[in-house]
Amino acid sequence: MAAAMETEFVRLKDCYQAQKDGKGECNEDLLTNRVSVLCSAVRSGKSNEFAVADLTPFEPACSSWSALLSTPAAERPVALAGMIDKVKAIN
Repeated sequence: MAAAMETEFVRLKDCYQAQKDGKGECNEDLLTNRVSVLCSAVRSGKSNEFAVADLTPFEPACSSWSALLSTPAAERPVALAGMIDKVKAIN
C-alpha cells in the first residue's frame, strides 16, 4: 500500500511541478483519485485492496493529504515531497 501511495504522490508531484514550471495545468481530481480512496480506508478502518491490517502508519500521510486539498497548486510539489518521505518510511 505504501508503494502504491508513493507512486501516486510522485506522479502528482511531477504534475504540479510541471504546472508551476508553466508546462500546462495539472487537471487532477484530488477528491476521487487513488490516494483519496486509500486514505478514506485509513480514516474509516475499512478493508482496502491491499488487505493491510494496521493502517496506523498511514495516518500521517493521510492527514497531510487532507491538508493538500486546500493547498495552493504552486505549493503542492513541496507538500507532496513531504508525503513521499512519510510513505517511504513505512516500507
